Amino acid sequence: MASTDASPDAAEHGFYRLNWLQRVGFGAGDLAQNLIYNTVATYLLFFYTQVFGLGAGVAATMFLVVRLVDVVWDPLVGTFVDKHTTP
Repeated sequence: MASTDASPDAAEHGFYRLNWLQRVGFGAGDLAQNLIYNTVATYLLFFYTQVFGLGAGVAATMFLVVRLVDVVWDPLVGTFVDKHTTP
């Protein structure tokens, strides 16, 4: 999967330089994912504050704690998956 504009040294180490069309394609996919995530997060915040009756600070703290758990948990799980193989 080497490209003509990638150096031989970079290709040996598994790096691949993306062209502009590929960059735009990956960016569009990331944009779509983030739009969906933010729509759900906004609805949840509205639900927690207006329907469920939590205070805005409590709901924001809950969102913050979940993201901080992700900061620790995701690299741990990613490292575990990278180092172990399943039959």
